[in-house]
Amino acid sequence: MQPESGPQGTFSRGKYHWEDFIHPIRYTVWTWKICGLYNEKPQGALYRAYRYAFSITIMLVYLFTLSLNMFVMQTFEQLVLYIMYIMFTEIVMVMKAFIAYYNFDQIYDLYHGTVADAFQPKDELEQKLYRAGVGEIKYYSYLYVLAGNLAVGSSLLYLLHTDYRMPYFPWMFGIEYGPEARLNYGLIFGYQVLGMYFHMLVTVAVDVQLCYLLGMISMHLDLLEKRFRMLSTSEQFQQSFVELVHQYETVHRMVREVQQLYSPAFFAQFSASGLVICATAFKASTMVCRKEFRSDSGPDRAPFLFSPPAPNLSLQINVYELTAIQNLLYMLAMMFQMFLPCRFGNEVTRKSNALRTAVYSSHWYGMRLQDRKFLLMLLQRMNKPFTLKGYHFFNYNLPAYTTVPKASWTGFYRLLSGFTGRAPDTPDLVNYVVQDVPEDRFEDCIQHMCRYFLRDEPICRCLQLADDRIATAEFSAIWRRVLERRCAVVCFREGDDDEEIVGLNMLNVVSRGVPLPSDQRQFRSAGLQLMHDSTIHMTERGQLFGRFPLEQHFLSAWGLSVHPRFRGLGLAKEILRARIPLCRAMGFRLSATVFSHPGSQIPAARVGFRDAVVEKFSDLAEQGFAIPGITVEYNKLMVLEVCPEK
Repeated sequence: MQPESGPQGTFSRGKYHWEDFIHPIRYTVWTWKICGLYNEKPQGALYRAYRYAFSITIMLVYLFTLSLNMFVMQTFEQLVLYIMYIMFTEIVMVMKAFIAYYNFDQIYDLYHGTVADAFQPKDELEQKLYRAGVGEIKYYSYLYVLAGNLAVGSSLLYLLHTDYRMPYFPWMFGIEYGPEARLNYGLIFGYQVLGMYFHMLVTVAVDVQLCYLLGMISMHLDLLEKRFRMLSTSEQFQQSFVELVHQYETVHRMVREVQQLYSPAFFAQFSASGLVICATAFKASTMVCRKEFRSDSGPDRAPFLFSPPAPNLSLQINVYELTAIQNLLYMLAMMFQMFLPCRFGNEVTRKSNALRTAVYSSHWYGMRLQDRKFLLMLLQRMNKPFTLKGYHFFNYNLPAYTTVPKASWTGFYRLLSGFTGRAPDTPDLVNYVVQDVPEDRFEDCIQHMCRYFLRDEPICRCLQLADDRIATAEFSAIWRRVLERRCAVVCFREGDDDEEIVGLNMLNVVSRGVPLPSDQRQFRSAGLQLMHDSTIHMTERGQLFGRFPLEQHFLSAWGLSVHPRFRGLGLAKEILRARIPLCRAMGFRLSATVFSHPGSQIPAARVGFRDAVVEKFSDLAEQGFAIPGITVEYNKLMVLEVCPEK
């Protein structure tokens, strides 16, 4: 398990000797050699030439090209999601490479210190502690190496695309690639994957080094804890105390050196990880949620909200969604990258605390007074546990690890569905979130629609549907069915413990080829029947599937409502805007809804909806859809075309 060592702790078979270290350490050494970071002195001329060639072709050219791609991105979204989050990780990789190269001898001395004679197990119990500590290092190191290789290997899924996509950056010195230049595509693709693989090796190697050092320090603290706890007499104290204190100071010195070495890279890694995980999660979320709705029944006609569910409703994964696996595996590797130093750093802090308890748990009360004084001095020395930090800012512990995923989730959630708006009663700005409706809030949403939508929507108000018990019951059944299809969205005020419903949009998917019932859906309520028929008329006049022949589905809605207390704050526009990421996630390019009030028509236009069918209510009355007492002038079918994400 440990290399051979002489009496003074120097290796007997040359200055650098690695073959007897555990496999994760040998993995890092081979990575150093392959990536030109093995800074052995003196260095052979052949290896120096190899290092220069490797560094220029794989490191410098790759990073330079990656940096230039920031200036050729077509959209800001591409800049953030495709380039910037990779750039942050590459900057951290460069810092780790410099640490490994320019501190080669110091890292080697730390390795040597972890297997010094003083820390070798002396009995069966210590052997067990030693094996357990080394086993944990191996376990987590192998998992991390696997995660890193899977993250890079998943980029090969881009080969399944027919549009010749590159896995990491689209531009390579202006070289053309594609169907007309397949060789160029293959060469550039291979270069990008190979470059990212070597960069991954460097990052993983340095992280495994840190994992090993912290793990061995933690295991040494276990041995010290056991040895202090076994002190029971003054004779044992006299024989072992000086040696144990020396071992404690050695461990303390190793902790300080590890912190000094890896503090810059750890600080940069934690600083960038939140943004990286947030961007990766957002990119993956727009790819894995795509749903395909199919129907094999009936001739094409304009289906509507009340159409029955498509008989063959299913979730399908297409080629574009397969590349989301790359984003998910990349995010997993990033999480592991943060977890390793936090997990083992947390163990160092925890076990240094436990060491103080072990000293107190020795049989000090049976020792001489002078020995007790020495133990008291040692306890004062151990009063502050070992704590590693990145530039005195980020701690190497599990609480610090949990803060980054929490911050990433908050950023991802706001990026996906959050916005800032005015509070209803004060000029203060507050955060709102638009999300899918939780199942335990279905009935609350139905009550909201019955209370406010039926009362305030122009057609419902004129037909007095809020006072029509039959209409209310039938509408509630419709909304319940819509909610069960899990497309509706609700708006909450962030931080509101009561989670009051701020707004609601009863979204529903309409599919080509799903006919309406032959009786055109008969309702017992005459008012609801009139509202339904007038909306059917507007929808059929739009001929959406005829005007958009390539579309098989579109996103519709039956009811947009904002709580009266929150009206006039621009929330309807943001709730409608949520259709854009939802359509992209589902693979739809079209959303269409009949809006009967300027309070919804104006926000829809600001989001990007355009008029498809505009009818005066007076003209609708002449066509048999008379709404008594209607005060608004126009009823509009408005259409939103959603561009697919590039």
